[in-house]
Amino acid sequence: MLRAEVTQAHVLPRTVSDVLSEASTAGCSRGPTTTYAWTLHRQTILVWRVKDGIQAPMRRLLLDQLPRGRIFVKVIPHSNSAAVTVIACTSGGHLYVWLDANFPAPPFSQQLFVSADDSSNGNAGDAVICALSAATAGSGSSLGFMAVIGTADGSLHLYHGSQNGIFPKQFHKPAPAAGPTPGMLGAFGSVVKALYSEAFDPLHNVQRQTASAMGALQLHLQPVDGSRWKLFVLTPEALDCWLLGAVGGRHNGEQLLWSYNLHGVLSVAYKARELSILAFAVSSGSISSGTAAAGPTHQQSQVYVWTTHLGATSRSHQHALSCLTLQEGSTVPEFIPALSSQTSSHVLSLESTADSTYRSWQVVAHNALSSCLLLSPSGSVLEWMSEQGPLGFLGSSPEHLAISCCGPVSNGVSNWLLLNASYGALEFKPSAAVPQGVPEAAGDTMTPEQEGAALEMLNKTVYLMLKEYLAGCPYRDLAEGLADRLARLSVFKGSQGRQLLVAASSSLVDQLAKSGTGVVSAASLRGQLQDKQIRHDLMLAAFQSGQVLQQVSPQQCRAVLEHAEMLAAVMAVLDWQRDMEVAAAELASGVTRTQVAAAAAAIQAAGILSGEGNAGYDAAASPGQHWEMFFSRPVVSMPALFEAIVMEASKVRSVLRYLMLHQHGTTPHA
Repeated sequence: MLRAEVTQAHVLPRTVSDVLSEASTAGCSRGPTTTYAWTLHRQTILVWRVKDGIQAPMRRLLLDQLPRGRIFVKVIPHSNSAAVTVIACTSGGHLYVWLDANFPAPPFSQQLFVSADDSSNGNAGDAVICALSAATAGSGSSLGFMAVIGTADGSLHLYHGSQNGIFPKQFHKPAPAAGPTPGMLGAFGSVVKALYSEAFDPLHNVQRQTASAMGALQLHLQPVDGSRWKLFVLTPEALDCWLLGAVGGRHNGEQLLWSYNLHGVLSVAYKARELSILAFAVSSGSISSGTAAAGPTHQQSQVYVWTTHLGATSRSHQHALSCLTLQEGSTVPEFIPALSSQTSSHVLSLESTADSTYRSWQVVAHNALSSCLLLSPSGSVLEWMSEQGPLGFLGSSPEHLAISCCGPVSNGVSNWLLLNASYGALEFKPSAAVPQGVPEAAGDTMTPEQEGAALEMLNKTVYLMLKEYLAGCPYRDLAEGLADRLARLSVFKGSQGRQLLVAASSSLVDQLAKSGTGVVSAASLRGQLQDKQIRHDLMLAAFQSGQVLQQVSPQQCRAVLEHAEMLAAVMAVLDWQRDMEVAAAELASGVTRTQVAAAAAAIQAAGILSGEGNAGYDAAASPGQHWEMFFSRPVVSMPALFEAIVMEASKVRSVLRYLMLHQHGTTPHA
C-alpha cells in the first residue's frame, strides 16, 4: 500500500469511515499549526481535524442542492483562533462560504456564474468554474479570507471576505480575438521583430507579453504579507504570476508580474510532439539545499509541474516532473533540466476507474525541503527529491484520496500526509528528512545508532498497527516495505542484526509489569498477557507482511515463534491454576487443596527462578511478586516452570521415602 516509514496513523472518525468509500471527492488542507481533512458525501461536506482521530468533532456543512459535476472545496484554518473557514464552489458556478464552520450557521450562498451561452443557468454539470484557491487575510481575531475563482472563459475573479461582507471583483478578462490580418508591410515588420528578438532577447521564447486567455487548470494563492498575495495561474499553455492586494475590503491593484511560456519550453525540452500539463505546486519561502532541516537555505521558490507527453519517436506516454526555480526578484522562473524526472505511464496504474471520475492530479510541495509528493487519480503515490533524481514509487491503491504536507513535528521537519479510505490519515517521513548518514560499523556488526533506530522502527510499526487494530481498521499494510527499511540500517547484514529481531520479540514477551507491587489478581494478569499476545501477534504480522521472515535464518524464525508459544503456554498455566482452584472448592474431579497448593508452589518457585539475575529483584519478596514475575516473563518462566516442577516432585518423593521408611522400617525401591 505505502512503501514509506509511517510515523503516525490518525484513525478516521466513525461518521467519515462509514461514508468515505462512497464519497465523490475528498481533500486535506494544511494550516499554520494543524491539518484539516474534508470529504463530500451526497449533499454534505464533512470537515474534521486530522490529529483528533476517531473522536474528532465533525463539522457537517449542508449544501442547498446536490452538486452535479465537480466541486471545489477549500478549508482555511486560522492561525490565531480555532476558527476554520470553508469555501465551496460547484462547477456550475454556485458559491458557498462558511466564515467559521464551528458554528451551525447557514452559509453565504450565491449563484455567481452561468454557462457561457447563458442558456442553462449553470445546471446539469456545465463546467463554468474550472479552478479555486483561497488563503487567510487579515490578522489577529479577524476571520478574513482571499479567494480567486477561475472560469472556463479564462477570466479571474477575486473575492475578499470578512465579517464585514464579501467583496467581489473581476480583475482579468481575456482580450478579444485579434482583428483583421495585417498587410504585407505589417507582416514584414513582425517577421523582422521576431528575428531580432530571437537573436538578442534571451527571454523571447520564455516570457509572454500577456496573461493566458485559456481557462485555468489550477490556482495557487500564496501570501506575501498581511495585504498582498501572489497568485500562480496554471493553464494548458502557460504559467502566470499575479500580485494581488486588498486592504479593508478594498482591492488596491492587481498586477501581472510575468507570464511563462510553459508549454513551449517543456515541449522543446522533452522533444515532445504532444504535451499535456496536469498539475503543479509551488513551495513557499526558503528551501533547504541539504537533506537535514538545519542545512543551508536560500531565498527561492520552486515550482513543480507534472506533465504527460509523447516523444518524437515514442508510442507510449511518458510522465515527467519538471522543476522551475524562481529566485527572489527574478523576472521569470528558470527551468532546470537536471532536476526533472520522467517515468512510464504503466508505473502509475493510470487505468480510469469510476471512483476517480472527479479526482484530479495532485502535487504537493514540501515547505522546507527540495521535495514534492504526487498522487494520480487512480491512487499512485510518488515522491521526488532533488538529491535522488528519479521519481520514487511509494505504492498504489484506489483508496488513496488526497495528499498534503502536515504541520511541523518534533524534529522541525514536516511529514507528508496521505488520506486513505481504510487506514485514515497516515503521516510518513519525506525521504529527504530520513537520516542518510547513519554511521556503519566495520564488518557485519551494527552500530548502537543503527540498533536504536531499528528497534524504534519496529516498536513504532507495532504501535501503529495496534492503534488501527483497536479501532477495527485494517493494519497489515502498514508494515509494507519494513524489510527494506531495516535493510538500510544493516539489520540483515550479519548475525547481530538478525538476532536483534529475536531480542525484540523476547523483549516484548518478557516486558515486566509497571506496578511491581505484588498485589496482583488473576484478572489483571490475564489482561497483561492478552495485551502481550496481541502486540506479539501484530509483530509477527508485521514480519510477515513486511517480508522480514524471509530474511532471517530458520533457527531465528523458530525462536520468534517459540516466544509466541511460551506466551500462550503461560496463559494456559494461568487458566489451569484458576480451574484447579474452582474444582478444589467444588470437590470435583478428585482435585484436592494439596494438589492446588503443590501447583501454586511450583509456579512460585518458577517465579523465583525467573527473577534471578533481574536487577532489583528480591527473592525474599512476597509470594505475589513471585507470581507476577512468573507471568511477566514467559520466555524465562516457562523453562523455569519445568525446573520448578522437577524440584517440587523431588521434594514430594523425598517426603514419601521418609514416610515409608518410618512406617515399614524398610528401604523403598527407587
